[in-house]
Amino acid sequence: MLLYHLLVSAFCFSVALVSAWKLRSKRKRSPPGPPGYPLVGSLFSIPKEKSWSIHDTWLKEYGDLVYYEVLGQPVLLVGSAKRVKDLFDKKNAIYSSRPRMPMVNELMKFDNTFGTLKYGPRWRQLRRAFTEVFHPNVLPTYHSTITSQMSGMLTRMASTPDQWEDHLTHFFAGSIIEMTYGIEIESVNDPLVKNVQWVVGGVTMAAVTVKYFVDIFPILKYVPSWMPGTGFKQFAKKFIQMNDLIKDEPFERVLKAMNGEGPPVKPCIVSRLIENLPDEDDEDREDEEEVARLIAVQACLAGFETVISAARAFVLAMILHPEIQKKAQEEIERVVEEGRMPDFRDRSKLVYVNAVIAEVMRWHTIAPFALPHATSEDDIYEDYFIPKGTVVIGNTWSIMHDPEEFPEPMAFKPERWIEDGKVSREWLDSPIFGYGRRICPGRHTSMDMLYMFVTAMLAGFEMEAPKDSNGVPIQIIPEFTDMILSQPEPFDCVIKPRGLKAEFQFAA
Repeated sequence: MLLYHLLVSAFCFSVALVSAWKLRSKRKRSPPGPPGYPLVGSLFSIPKEKSWSIHDTWLKEYGDLVYYEVLGQPVLLVGSAKRVKDLFDKKNAIYSSRPRMPMVNELMKFDNTFGTLKYGPRWRQLRRAFTEVFHPNVLPTYHSTITSQMSGMLTRMASTPDQWEDHLTHFFAGSIIEMTYGIEIESVNDPLVKNVQWVVGGVTMAAVTVKYFVDIFPILKYVPSWMPGTGFKQFAKKFIQMNDLIKDEPFERVLKAMNGEGPPVKPCIVSRLIENLPDEDDEDREDEEEVARLIAVQACLAGFETVISAARAFVLAMILHPEIQKKAQEEIERVVEEGRMPDFRDRSKLVYVNAVIAEVMRWHTIAPFALPHATSEDDIYEDYFIPKGTVVIGNTWSIMHDPEEFPEPMAFKPERWIEDGKVSREWLDSPIFGYGRRICPGRHTSMDMLYMFVTAMLAGFEMEAPKDSNGVPIQIIPEFTDMILSQPEPFDCVIKPRGLKAEFQFAA
């Protein structure tokens, strides 16, 4: 009963805020958008599932810049490459912050990574430190780890191809953890892997705006945890514990190993960060060590599910388009000399394979919206007034499926990325990886891992749809989850080594 009264009070308080905001801005001109109801705005127009679909509809109806409100909160939907460049790039000082996220930042305390921090000095510090670790010039340092992990995956894949998704996950998780912490995992059931996946899942779920009432009525965060209907507070408490665990436990393991107090670890990102820390008695030691911990855990959290999703989408695309799979395999056979698997030496020559990777990332948009930005001050754009605190959503799915930019956008066409015999480098700076100053700084490392996975699978295996009792391939209908980080829905797949030669190479 008390919770009911709190909800009513929160609603009345919201009404007062909405009325005040309306009074202040009623004479300002906003971009076009859907009409809303009094007080609640467009809240009930946005479905809980596949919310991107209504956004896509609005963009087609109102244009590539759509404005609407939810309970008085202004929202700006950006739906074209031109608008992205104008706002996120040219006006990045205004459009680079994050909106208030009561559940994620205030209850779950997930406000200490540059992915969720508001734009400011701390964000710049963490972003700069992360970029130094994953700068393209540093990437060759990690290639031996990726190659070693790939060798293990090939052996496991050839031995038990029906477990291909586990082997895929093992490769990417193993590569990221070994690069970051110098730790080799035994299987996908390793506690660190499971804990990271749990935390990523928690953030992904909580980042959905309408998942928790506390994001609509922030006053609910003050409701006592013992009251009915406050399961979100118990979840937040567990999340804090799990996030602290994955941030501190592997870091401490490296720290102890370097002090000769535990099992040895391989040279890694964390060991290099620790070597560069100030002395124990330095006043900056505590903060710089915390920055190192945050950089390391951010690498795991950001890299796990995103690149795994892309790899699963690649397998799905090859099942759906065997002619493209065959063409990519033929290119590898022309470029790579007999007796070895493709590696980083061949990358610049595998034009079609690289185009396949680019098209996978466009065709299956891993982050249909990505995390929303927020304006840090009032702005005037093309005579439109964009108030401070506006939630700004880049509709990545619509942008990467714009028929004017990508003819036949639903078709899987690697050729669209090839210009003058080379793959356009623009795709690495496209909205696929984020916007403006918040573009993913680890994208080059992720694509290094994806390149190795794609080339190994094409060189060593056939990826096919299962067949029915008459030997006819079963039709696979591609479907994707509706989350901040989208995954292909489960699908059946048959993985077969490409002859005895491949099996011999894997065994070797």
